Amino acid sequence: AEVVEDVRKSQEGAVTGIGYAKDKTLGTERHVFSTLGPNRGFHYGSVTIVLNANLLYHPDTWISPLAATGYMGPHYWVFNHRPWSGAALTALVKGEDGKDYEDIDDTPENDQKGVEACVKSSINMAAVEGWSLIVAREIDAMCHYLSFDHREAYAFDDGTAGF
Repeated sequence: AEVVEDVRKSQEGAVTGIGYAKDKTLGTERHVFSTLGPNRGFHYGSVTIVLNANLLYHPDTWISPLAATGYMGPHYWVFNHRPWSGAALTALVKGEDGKDYEDIDDTPENDQKGVEACVKSSINMAAVEGWSLIVAREIDAMCHYLSFDHREAYAFDDGTAGF
């Protein structure tokens, strides 16, 4: 009964994570997604889907280190949690003139660049051997970035906080 009620609420626009306008720009409006770790927001309703592990290796399955919508404005919050996200938008080769590498911007200049950073930061599990180690290192790096006071903690960073 709870799931049916949530589906009705999503049609009315009361469950805000479903039908989010940014998903259309990202191309994720027709995706099934999940969250690794706690998701304290009730933006998606109570629907839970358990998938066969073999689907992880389907060519259309991919994983991004943080929510795809966080790569877009107005806040571009992914770039606060993962400041190296901007490297996806930077040419990592020295120019012919021998000058140093380009500076990595703190945030992209527009949403299209944010979408590009999201796509370039995502991993297709069927194509990348060792993807689980890469994702584990991403999570570890984000935790270290927070632990060493490189950014302020948010309420959702604390798994013990009441919501």
